Amino acid sequence: EEIARHRGSVQSYLLARNGVWNLVGRVYFHLAEIYLKSDNKAQALPYYQRHVDEFVQSEYLERAQRRLKELNAK
Repeated sequence: EEIARHRGSVQSYLLARNGVWNLVGRVYFHLAEIYLKSDNKAQALPYYQRHVDEFVQSEYLERAQRRLKELNAK
């Protein structure tokens, strides 16, 4: 019931309930970086995109947005 009344994403609900959830965003960002550094753009893109879409309060948001822009420009 409580989550059904929440007017945001599941991620924003979880963040409101427990700030540790933001660590998941950090993990997505670092996974994307590892894939990118191993020259696997196709695997990196979904992690950057998910980070941008779901972790809007993350300290890594601007860097993930910049990476997406760079990768999509290629």
